[in-house]
Amino acid sequence: MSFIRTTNYILPVCLFTASSAFADTTGTISVTSNVEGANVYVDYVEVGTTPYEGELPLGSHSIRIASDNYTPWTTRVDIAAGVPTEVSAELFSGSGTVEFMVTPPGSTVSVDGQPMGSAPIRLNDMPLGDHEFTLTAPQHEPVSGSFTYTEGSNVLVFEELMSSRGLFAFGSNPEGASVFLDDELVGVTPLSLTDVESDTHQVRIQMEGYGTALREVDTSDGSRGDVQVTMLADPPELVVKTGDDDATVYVDGHLIGDGTRVSLDLARGTYLLRVEADGYQVAERSVRVPRDGRVTYRSNLSPDGTPEQSSLEIVTPLTSRWTFWAVVGAGAVGAGVTGAVVAESMAPDPPPTGDVEVLLP
Repeated sequence: MSFIRTTNYILPVCLFTASSAFADTTGTISVTSNVEGANVYVDYVEVGTTPYEGELPLGSHSIRIASDNYTPWTTRVDIAAGVPTEVSAELFSGSGTVEFMVTPPGSTVSVDGQPMGSAPIRLNDMPLGDHEFTLTAPQHEPVSGSFTYTEGSNVLVFEELMSSRGLFAFGSNPEGASVFLDDELVGVTPLSLTDVESDTHQVRIQMEGYGTALREVDTSDGSRGDVQVTMLADPPELVVKTGDDDATVYVDGHLIGDGTRVSLDLARGTYLLRVEADGYQVAERSVRVPRDGRVTYRSNLSPDGTPEQSSLEIVTPLTSRWTFWAVVGAGAVGAGVTGAVVAESMAPDPPPTGDVEVLLP
């Protein structure tokens, strides 16, 4: 057994030897070149030096011969049972190369942050020294690594990118938040999942004392799902009064609770609120959650088959109603003009125009 060092690990390479056990599944190959001691690669894995003899599985294989200060030589061979395969390579002088062989073909190759083209690709005139590379392809996980290029050397980078299909990653700051995928608790952050169906998914990340983060992630094209959120402390509260024990409440398609009263700490923003109950029309509207405090909505559910539509209306706090401040202001007048002015300045909503009758306590 010999070893080939790649950019990130040492890969063991098993060399086949002649044996009757392989008679029906392998064939023999011999490789020579005009440069003795040139490196021999089979399917981009180094297996020895010229002259080389060995056994290979039946079928098609890539053969690469390379030596410093010579241009690499490549070919394909078909290994057949009982038929020896001979390969003879003639190498010509060269100044050195960096070659990328990547699966899937067409992957984008970047070196030192600069795009170089699509693999397979052979680069010439690479500056001497250490370099960083990144390999990317749609619906595949990117791979990064490094190599050192010396004068006249031939560097081979061979990588197989892993498919992103079924992969999902969740993170939060701070960590330890509960993760719900399609309304099912799947773990806490940081969290990685595999074998997740490629589809449109609802993600909810929540933690006590922090605003819940809601996301919709579409992985139907086979891409990786990735949700990273910053949790906001002291969040505002969304309260929904349904008036029905069997009602269910959804925010942006996420099931957040059921019953006559449902509440959820949410980050500031605009959301689609929906209330459902058996035998009643759905109530739905866009709602705005403020920066802090609490916002309350009440559902007015209409039975199925009736002309009146179900609705959701915001519940105004008592202290936001002009009638409340009219009463407070009137009481403050008895205590002095200053108190009346203060009460009037605190009223958030102006009173209606015209004559209005206010009943004092």
